[in-house]
Amino acid sequence: MALLCRLLKLAAFQDAELVFDIEAIALQYGFYNSLRDAFSQEQYVMFVDVGYSHGSVFCAHFDGSDVTFPFCCVTESCSGRVFDQILTEIVETELEKQGVPRAWIHGNPRVKSSIRSSCEKSKCILSSEGAERVTIQVRGVRSDCEVSVEVTRDAWNRQCAKYRVFEVLQTMCEKCLFVRVCWWCHGQEVDGVDCVILEGSSARYNTIRAMIEGLLSSERYGRHGVLK
Repeated sequence: MALLCRLLKLAAFQDAELVFDIEAIALQYGFYNSLRDAFSQEQYVMFVDVGYSHGSVFCAHFDGSDVTFPFCCVTESCSGRVFDQILTEIVETELEKQGVPRAWIHGNPRVKSSIRSSCEKSKCILSSEGAERVTIQVRGVRSDCEVSVEVTRDAWNRQCAKYRVFEVLQTMCEKCLFVRVCWWCHGQEVDGVDCVILEGSSARYNTIRAMIEGLLSSERYGRHGVLK
């Protein structure tokens, strides 16, 4: 331990401080401020992390200075990459309706780049800000001007349902709640968690928040928890 601290100082980390696993996890997920004064209290926390490459759901059992993980599940079916793909497909379909062949789009790097860039900016508007529709500008289709494509929330929801992205995430959350109780309470009635932390670029979508709030408010759970 002393050697490690010395090496950190040699690497210019003058104020380096080692933390326990429980604190490291809390810091990583922005949970430290609400946990640091309550490490002595037993808590079950469900983390829902939807990043660009994959989504994950896991439960952390905080008990004093110890932390264990009763459940963890990872999927590539619910991720920022999938959301980008969904919106890109909608835009390409709408461009086809305007006479732009999909094969031509895929063979034109400039157009593909313009679609990806515009979709990255627009998906949060459809998913988080409550807009009913968004207009996406695509460059490179015509030499004289940009082409406008309108994407509605209904089209977005239908395509998400086709890919089952939210259904997959909900199943993972339900399994997390169930397994936590089965493993630690020996088959007693499902009791829920004390807190749910959302993390990742896509975890705060309205549909995801509403799904988790619905799970936490279910009469099936005695401990409804708080959604951060």
